[in-house]
Amino acid sequence: MKRRTFELIQHLSVSEASYIAGFTDGEGWIGLSRRKKTWANGQGTYLRPIVSLTQKDRRPLDWISSLVGNAGHIHVDGRFGQIHELKFDGPAIRWLLPQLIPFLIVKKKQAELVLRFCNLCRYMGKRLTHEQLAEREGVRAELEALNAKPSNRILSNSLSVVQIAGEEKAA
Repeated sequence: MKRRTFELIQHLSVSEASYIAGFTDGEGWIGLSRRKKTWANGQGTYLRPIVSLTQKDRRPLDWISSLVGNAGHIHVDGRFGQIHELKFDGPAIRWLLPQLIPFLIVKKKQAELVLRFCNLCRYMGKRLTHEQLAEREGVRAELEALNAKPSNRILSNSLSVVQIAGEEKAA
């Protein structure tokens, strides 16, 4: 398989980082994707950190991609019309997220958890201990809870609790 190559620029400006962070808060997803292993007879899975930005208009995604040295990959999803998705993974995430975290509001915790996961993944090619696997799985579970759709969460404030998915409402 041919690997994509890219050249990361040294550093995003404050305005570039804040724009990408705002775009990510509004139109992005930061999390872990569970992938099936293609080696070892396809047995087992592994977790892959992903930052994904989606947009109907491709131009903002092309601009963001050019800012980060074409480190991401844009593809078109035709299931919901013409939706474009820019995905970052691997080294691009380790470079990009630390620059976005100061400006993220909605997805700041997800970005911090993905970076934590990346730091746990310094064991390339080595067998992981049960503790290392459990710690990675704990980060995945935390991210899954943060990224759950609102219909699957309970929203609360100091005055009331409303269960979105069910009929029961307490005031």
